[in-house]
Amino acid sequence: MSRHILRQLLFLFTALLATGSFAGTDKPQQVQDLHYGEVLFQFYQDDYFTAISHLMAAQAQSQLTHHRDEAELLLGGLQLSYGMLDEAEQRFQALLGPDTSLDLRNRAWFYLTKISYQHGLYEKAANAFKRVEITKNKPMQAELAVLGANIYMAMGKDNMATEILDKAPAPKGWKEYLQINKGIAQLRAGDIKAGQATLDKLGKENTHDDELVALRDRANLALGYQLLRENESEQARKYLNRVRLRGPFMQEAL
Repeated sequence: MSRHILRQLLFLFTALLATGSFAGTDKPQQVQDLHYGEVLFQFYQDDYFTAISHLMAAQAQSQLTHHRDEAELLLGGLQLSYGMLDEAEQRFQALLGPDTSLDLRNRAWFYLTKISYQHGLYEKAANAFKRVEITKNKPMQAELAVLGANIYMAMGKDNMATEILDKAPAPKGWKEYLQINKGIAQLRAGDIKAGQATLDKLGKENTHDDELVALRDRANLALGYQLLRENESEQARKYLNRVRLRGPFMQEAL
């Protein structure tokens, strides 16, 4: 199961319930269907299988009249996290109609972009990426930029990937992800000095957060490999030696 997708879902539904920003209103959103509240409770308890089962049962009995679209998005996201790409795609496609709110449509297009990318359908992913309308939600903008950059890098359009990352906001929790992707895109685009500077800065970050430490290792590994390709073995050694011996990139660094 993809923990990253589940974190995205957690963020989305916290925003949906806590503020009106996703629903186009300034009033706080409330759960109006008891069964939907029960599903969300299971979801927030990390009991995802039970959440899926209860959600599908409630849908079959038409018990989610006030949260139909949100329920479809949640179910599609959970299916995506379990690798059920085709089932998830069908649910997201059903949310693209004019009766769906703009923010839910945006999230549906985002997940359709991700599904096409995971299938290796990069042109299709790029087309879906362009359908996501810019919102005021900075974490969503950053998340979308990282996905878009990876799509264009997969298509060999590294300069476009760099441009997307340059324009993206860097809210808390996303700056490091934007940096590492930007550094790699710069190296791939041939801007070696800029790529080295970006990755070197990230590679020296002092942090105790497990995910950020892993990103730091990835940055040093990418920089070390680039220098090895340029026959700068002594310089490469400096960056490869920064990679933790007990981290997930130990073998590559050695």
